Amino acid sequence: MTRRGFVLMEVLVATTLLSLAGSGLYSGLTQAVKIQRMIRETDSLHDPFKILWMRAGKDLRNMISIRNYRFIGKQDEMAFPISSGYSQLSIVRYFTEDGKLLRSEKKLPEALVKAPPAENIFLENVETVRFEYAYLDAEDRLLFKPIWMEEPYFGLPKAVRITAKPKNSQKVFSRLFSIPQGRWGHE
Repeated sequence: MTRRGFVLMEVLVATTLLSLAGSGLYSGLTQAVKIQRMIRETDSLHDPFKILWMRAGKDLRNMISIRNYRFIGKQDEMAFPISSGYSQLSIVRYFTEDGKLLRSEKKLPEALVKAPPAENIFLENVETVRFEYAYLDAEDRLLFKPIWMEEPYFGLPKAVRITAKPKNSQKVFSRLFSIPQGRWGHE
């Protein structure tokens, strides 16, 4: 005699297994949705900083040393000449003003170009932005100071650290940029 259909016990076991697999899949998907939401919220806070890090890194890598246009490094501002393309020279300046981090670029030579510098707002609602420059102490330990050597002029720094804190946030964003053509500051 051949059997047709399923025994009640087989149907119950199959239904139980399918419901366990379905609930596991459902909980995995809801967890993935929660994680994706958290990543999206975190990225919305980090996005402006990603743009800043990419642009500042490119500018600092393209920095050059020109006698009449020295590197100026202060705690709340830095300005330096860059080579921005085929025989194109500019002075780039990062500074804060009214709770905003700004980047301005002025084409050189000034005698030929009378246009004002073009300014871009990188970050709005910034509580603090701090620029620090790499020094080596007497024992060759790395230090960061809020001002680059001014007298006597010492060229370009070997590294720059930029730290920014947005308003209404406890997070502090920081990035260290190495400058291959730079030199270590000495105490």
